[in-house]
Amino acid sequence: MKASWEPLTLRPANVPLEWKCIQQNTAVRHSETSFARSAKIHHLGQPENIWACFVEFSSDHFDNRTLKYRYTVRGGRHAKPSEEVKHFVELKDAINYLIFIMESTDKWIAEVNSDATILAYEKRMLEIKKLTAKKYAEE
Repeated sequence: MKASWEPLTLRPANVPLEWKCIQQNTAVRHSETSFARSAKIHHLGQPENIWACFVEFSSDHFDNRTLKYRYTVRGGRHAKPSEEVKHFVELKDAINYLIFIMESTDKWIAEVNSDATILAYEKRMLEIKKLTAKKYAEE
């Protein structure tokens, strides 16, 4: 019997602007599509890559015949809401969660780099410097 599984070439039209498809790796058991964006996760830091990953499992592979899902999606380090792997039966649900990770991460990045967050950080750093200077002055 010849295998009939053809992995998806996943390129959703509604991927947020900053996210790019980096690579697609296909193996006998599954196909993995990785998306990434670069962003500062602290306003004083350097840009880092943040990943999101979509996996499709082959219905023809013997190890996958007992799976109760066909797709998984997870965010990489610093992706929001978490790095937890989510399992999906329907492609539409998997793509919607992938987009949700991207949009949630973009929102978090905007908040982290917002003027309000930067001002609050600078204010807190000044308070810490004053407390530290006062403590060492007393000694």
